[in-house]
Amino acid sequence: MRAMTILDPTSKSSARSAELAPRPASLDGLRLGLLHNTKPGGDILLRTIADRLAADYKLKAVSWRQKPLPTIPASFVQEMAEQCDVVVTALAD
Repeated sequence: MRAMTILDPTSKSSARSAELAPRPASLDGLRLGLLHNTKPGGDILLRTIADRLAADYKLKAVSWRQKPLPTIPASFVQEMAEQCDVVVTALAD
């Protein structure tokens, strides 16, 4: 499994890294979650991705969640993890 290095441009660099989550072989029959961070354009990007994935795969369900503000952590992340097989989030402006 490949590891991803995450850098925070607002602080000192750290040596932390995180592993990528396992990827499914196909999205057929899976529950797709979409997480919008409330920034302008994020909804357009996510709806376009959802439309494309729905055209290419037989998704079991598609759910949409939106943060109240971009700067506030989403209180429902754990709920999405339990209700969705895969989640796409967008950071747009």
